[in-house]
Amino acid sequence: MSRAAALIVFVGAAIARLAVAQPASDDMPFADVAARRSADGSQLVASAVGLPDERLPMVDARCSAARRAGERRARGMLHTYVDEALRTGAVTPAVIAQAHQAVDAQARVTGVRGLVDCGAVVRMAMPFSGLVTAVSGAGVRFP
Repeated sequence: MSRAAALIVFVGAAIARLAVAQPASDDMPFADVAARRSADGSQLVASAVGLPDERLPMVDARCSAARRAGERRARGMLHTYVDEALRTGAVTPAVIAQAHQAVDAQARVTGVRGLVDCGAVVRMAMPFSGLVTAVSGAGVRFP
């Protein structure tokens, strides 16, 4: 088999594996989306692209590494939202720590879109009420 044919088979297999392993809904983005409240206001949602680690020789390992990288970036976006919201008010370090603990405890992956290069867009969400409860009594108003 020629090199070009082998590459086509490899890419086709990778695409098929992503399509089966990580079904994506139509509302999943193809790029980063900064943390924001959902349309109904009940969730805090962020989406981030995770890039595959080219140092890993196995395709499955690259895809898994991309998903983990996307999760880390999306969680970081949620933490950035909390930092920005708490920066405007006069809050104590204890309140800030409680807000970040709420993000770490309640944020969950709600969607994954596989990309053809084995990258992944990961959407994470957490209940907005959990964040409000964590800072209750501090007079913080979230956007």
